[in-house]
Amino acid sequence: MTIPKAVCAATLALGIAIAAPTLAQTSFATLRGRTADEQGGVLPGVTVTVRHVETNTTRTAVTDANGIARFKGLGALSVPNPKFTVAANLGSGPVPPDEGPMHEPGADVTIRLRKDGIVKGTVVRPNGDPLEQFFVELEALGHMTQQLREFGEAGAFKVYQVPSGSYILHVRHGNLVDREIPVEVAAGKELDLGVIRLEEGAQIAGVVRRSNGREIEGVVRVNLGRRVKNKAGREVWEAAGRAYVQQDGSYVLKGIAKGSYGIQPESVDNPTGTTDIIDIEVPAGVASIPQNLMLWSEGILDVRFVDLVEGSARHVVQPPTYLVGTDGRETRWLGIGTRLKPGSYTVYVELPDAQGVPRRYKAREVEVTERERPGQGADTKDPIEIRLFEVRDGS
Repeated sequence: MTIPKAVCAATLALGIAIAAPTLAQTSFATLRGRTADEQGGVLPGVTVTVRHVETNTTRTAVTDANGIARFKGLGALSVPNPKFTVAANLGSGPVPPDEGPMHEPGADVTIRLRKDGIVKGTVVRPNGDPLEQFFVELEALGHMTQQLREFGEAGAFKVYQVPSGSYILHVRHGNLVDREIPVEVAAGKELDLGVIRLEEGAQIAGVVRRSNGREIEGVVRVNLGRRVKNKAGREVWEAAGRAYVQQDGSYVLKGIAKGSYGIQPESVDNPTGTTDIIDIEVPAGVASIPQNLMLWSEGILDVRFVDLVEGSARHVVQPPTYLVGTDGRETRWLGIGTRLKPGSYTVYVELPDAQGVPRRYKAREVEVTERERPGQGADTKDPIEIRLFEVRDGS
């Protein structure tokens, strides 16, 4: 893997003086600039890059102890009113020379760049051996935006161009327990976190079966997550692990830390499977937890609603409709595309009563059956009919 060169930028003011040539002589562009930080202090060691726009000629120079960069003999100018672009940075990595606006000879150029930091460290296995491959991510505190990502190899990682501030460093590996480390990044400084050790966690293993007895088809994965509350106080699903199901239906989730989770299989390329999220507890000191899972084939229900319209029974628009299963769970039925777990349900409809107040009425009992051809759309089945005028009357 190629780790990017250090491009550690600083907020600076770069004053550039470009000597204007005369067309009557062979002339060369000259440049002298001074670099300074936000407090006005000089910045030695700043790489300044100048590009002559017409000829695409570039030159670089590094500012001296006084923060001065000097350019001589950029090349003969063959056009009137030549233009230049200027860029600068503090690190060893070059800034692309065509960054920034174009400047005419004699212009005073000010370049403002942010002074960033670097975060580095070494990630090892429980026995101290360097970890071959892993993933690090810096998350800024105060919001959920994930700022910077970097893949590490052979135990080492280095994240460049990190704005100063507070972060959480996430270190992840598929078979070991993830680490979260608070870090403070200072402007222009390199933060060495030293050795970060990832520990062994528990594994959750089992077999995924379909409810209809058929073999697992297509891509199926098992998702592990936690129920957490976001800043708005709403409960959301936070991913904690993922494993793909093998052809024999087996799966293994590794590197699971102690805690409470929810686990659920998911059909990826054939989204006609549904299942409940199963709560699972991972205690400390347990190496392996068995957990078999069931992937239900999606159920299908087709309903037609009939009501009296000008004295005649006619099909009407579906009113608010709810299905309550034998387990007491309620599902809002939005039409034939609503995904349902096969089983017995009670149908309720919401209708205005004699005073015009919305009221929920029990309509009938139904049996939701599985699709016979997963992924091929709705099966051809006779729809059930609900007569709303009879529901109101309680008949």
